Amino acid sequence: MRNHRNTRGDSERLTFVHGNGVAGPAAWPQQLDAFPASGFLTMPGFGEDEEPVVDFSIWIDRIVDDLDERAVLVAHSYGGIAAVLAAGKARDRITELVLIEPALHALKGTGQAVADDIERLAPVLENARERDLEEFWQEFFPAVIGAPAPPLSSPQARRQARRAQALPPSWSFDLPDDVFDAVSTTIVTSGDNPVYEDIAATLLRRDANHVLIPDHGHRPQDSPTFTQLLLKILER
Repeated sequence: MRNHRNTRGDSERLTFVHGNGVAGPAAWPQQLDAFPASGFLTMPGFGEDEEPVVDFSIWIDRIVDDLDERAVLVAHSYGGIAAVLAAGKARDRITELVLIEPALHALKGTGQAVADDIERLAPVLENARERDLEEFWQEFFPAVIGAPAPPLSSPQARRQARRAQALPPSWSFDLPDDVFDAVSTTIVTSGDNPVYEDIAATLLRRDANHVLIPDHGHRPQDSPTFTQLLLKILER
């Protein structure tokens, strides 16, 4: 599966990048109708019946290929890593980065909450690709989600687990630190998780905007407030 491109509008202004969970247009139910001319990407390995992709550079290339000459790049969670790396390659085409609780553990200057999260997750993700899938899933899901792992009782469930197993740890990336000096950045958090608040505070010191949207957990984009925020960004 490639990308979903709704062509009802006159121009494409936004590109949406999902995280390591719900993929493609389904990841953005509140934005599909609000921004009909946008690109709602499906990252490599997340299409129906696609096998996981280990080479993360393919994610970055897909984003860059989709960008208009003047694009607002919107990314959620793990997709925030790909968005920042894509901005490093195409910063002249991005007018705004909108990062929703991004997994930027590799960001320079973060604090204790991020350090503690890396220490907690590192044993789970160490040599993840070489581990038994069931064993990995039973440790990974509770560590990340905070709930017992659902059984891998379907091809779709096993594919989801293999995707989590294949992707590099979020702290292993070399992020282009100067992107935040060159591209206007807005970070959106819910206030629930100290890790994302730590990342937000670090970006605030780089002159990013921080918008708090409570009551939607790790998906502030499901709030109408987030859609209103994007409309305001487009009006600038």
